[in-house]
Amino acid sequence: MSYWKLMKAVERGITLSRLFNLREGFAAEDDILPQRFFGAPKGGPLAGVAIDPEELSAAQKIYYQMLGWTEEGRPTYARLVELDLEWASDYLPD
Repeated sequence: MSYWKLMKAVERGITLSRLFNLREGFAAEDDILPQRFFGAPKGGPLAGVAIDPEELSAAQKIYYQMLGWTEEGRPTYARLVELDLEWASDYLPD
């Protein structure tokens, strides 16, 4: 299997799992980290390191764009066609 085919297989899997989650009522608002990730630990190898919520939000939007999804985390119909998953659009909630 070529790297390209492997990459497309993984993208199909990620997109199908997203479609399943959307169908079950999950949305971009549910793509969050626990609050403790935004505070820096006092000791250990990650002492003083924290995640900036604004940077995480910006990275999340870029990630959605890279996957061919809307800013709301919904795969576009064009992306579904590209991945040969247009049949799955029937499962997207309105």
